[in-house]
Amino acid sequence: MSEKVKGPQSYFPSIEAKYGKPVEHWFKVLNKHKSKTHMDMVAVLKSEHELGHGHANALVAYFRAKNLWKESAIHYIYQVRIRKEVSKWNP
Repeated sequence: MSEKVKGPQSYFPSIEAKYGKPVEHWFKVLNKHKSKTHMDMVAVLKSEHELGHGHANALVAYFRAKNLWKESAIHYIYQVRIRKEVSKWNP
């Protein structure tokens, strides 16, 4: 017996059916706006692409959870390296 999909992904089949494009299309759109806040990204999908609020919110939530953590991790690693370099200059 297969597990029921939960969370934002549960909206994906209806998003694809209603708007006629795969969710990957929407992730490419969101990638162009990844520096914006969650709600600003939702607003882009709603105003420029006429998605409903629930569908837009589900896409943004999934996109941010899967993609923006990578940038946070890279930023953290960069900050650690800078601190190590600075500590070498000021023991």
